[in-house]
Amino acid sequence: MDRAGSGVVQGMRTVKVSKRGNVLVVRVGFRAQGARVWGEEFEVTVGQWERGVELKVRRVKGIGRVPEDFIAGIIESRLPLIRLREVRGGLVIAIEGLSSTRSTYSEWLLEWLESEMFDCELVRWSPDVDATVRGVERIVRRGGVAVCDGYVATAVTLESCRAPRRFKLPDVVAVVASAEKKWGRLVGACMRLYGLSPLVLSERIESSRAELKAAVMRTLAARGSWP
Repeated sequence: MDRAGSGVVQGMRTVKVSKRGNVLVVRVGFRAQGARVWGEEFEVTVGQWERGVELKVRRVKGIGRVPEDFIAGIIESRLPLIRLREVRGGLVIAIEGLSSTRSTYSEWLLEWLESEMFDCELVRWSPDVDATVRGVERIVRRGGVAVCDGYVATAVTLESCRAPRRFKLPDVVAVVASAEKKWGRLVGACMRLYGLSPLVLSERIESSRAELKAAVMRTLAARGSWP
């Protein structure tokens, strides 16, 4: 321990944690024979940030002998935290089609991505297409995977919405076939709006999920995120 004006002395560091309202107070003290050393005090708040946890550490007393990272490290080491995998530039996967069929694929794909520890989130179609686009952009900005349960092509073709002037183009596009004729129009809409020829999936997920998974894996590999 470096004591100002007296060089280095042997000492012991103590850490005490107490609660003050919604704030944790962490006091770090020092004991050294024949020396008086002032301690440090920090305030810690824990809150929710999107799908994660936000940890804020603020020094309220002390001269900087203990870095804020030391306090954060103590807390992090005692939490069952898992570091999620990110994708360079984020990833958008659009599952287009009727809600009864596309949701089955979207939810299955999200579950698989979560099992592979990717930072991913499901974006469900909304009549407010701009809100859907903003939700997608928020996810990809942090390097996450946005799984769209219906995206711009579904909104334009099946719900007669107007396409937004600007939106994040999907990296993987799939259309779920159905007995209704409208699904065929979706294929053309995907090519027109996204410039991509979509993967056509069967209504029976057992028949096409391997094909969808392979397409996603190829795209992840191209970004250096698979395996």
